[in-house]
Amino acid sequence: TYSRGGFLGLCAVLLVLILRSRKKLLGIAAMSLGVILFLNFGPQAYLERIQSIKNYEEDDSAMGRIYAWRVAMAMIKERPLTGVGLRNFVQMYPIYDPIHAPKVAHNSYLQLAAETGLVSLSLFLLLLASAIFKLKKIRRKIKFNLSTAWIHNYSRMIEIGLIGYIVTAFFLTRHDFDLLYQFVGLTVALEHIAKKEKLIPEYAK
Repeated sequence: TYSRGGFLGLCAVLLVLILRSRKKLLGIAAMSLGVILFLNFGPQAYLERIQSIKNYEEDDSAMGRIYAWRVAMAMIKERPLTGVGLRNFVQMYPIYDPIHAPKVAHNSYLQLAAETGLVSLSLFLLLLASAIFKLKKIRRKIKFNLSTAWIHNYSRMIEIGLIGYIVTAFFLTRHDFDLLYQFVGLTVALEHIAKKEKLIPEYAK
């Protein structure tokens, strides 16, 4: 898709994978090799699109998103509690910016707040934070060994997926993305299994 937001999300995921790895030097070496291969053999059109990130003022697509972010901020400022209504961002866009063509905010957090208010955004952010906190708690509470390695691996996998979403959501309107809520559901399921199997000490009594 030549998505620059997707590229930034991929970079964030790769960075976290390296930080979580027990072989960080090997991870850094592998990523460095990947970067070299990408720069030398990646599609030229995609490389040019990625390089446009540093010159976003000259890119119509990037500037269009900035205009949309400004519209979202204006909506939030005018209606901070209720927003303009769910799915109403594009319909209300011309009221706040009659010059540019209506578009989505291309930012999950801003569009959610613009449509449903800051309380709704706060609950959404709390959902993301609580899922990541719960995954960290699972790993912290469960002693790592051969029989519990699977739950550690799954918790890391879901956490990295959530981090990838959090980064890319700054550039895409995907607050209703089903995979996000599947990650949250899997997080709850992991904790439930840990309790049922009495893997967490406080539930082993």
